[in-house]
Amino acid sequence: MKSLPVILDRLDWALKAQGVNLKRSQLLEVASAAFGHHNSNETTAAAKAGRLASLH
Repeated sequence: MKSLPVILDRLDWALKAQGVNLKRSQLLEVASAAFGHHNSNETTAAAKAGRLASLH
């Protein structure tokens, strides 16, 4: 599993290619929702513990 910063960078790149520009905190909230977490704190804790589920 890629680290959370790599995931956020890839998400940012993909969104910008579609004309969507978000702040880093907004990207983290979008990624959190994609991982099924209630907020970015849950996602960050899961990433630190190595418990991020794969998106594919």
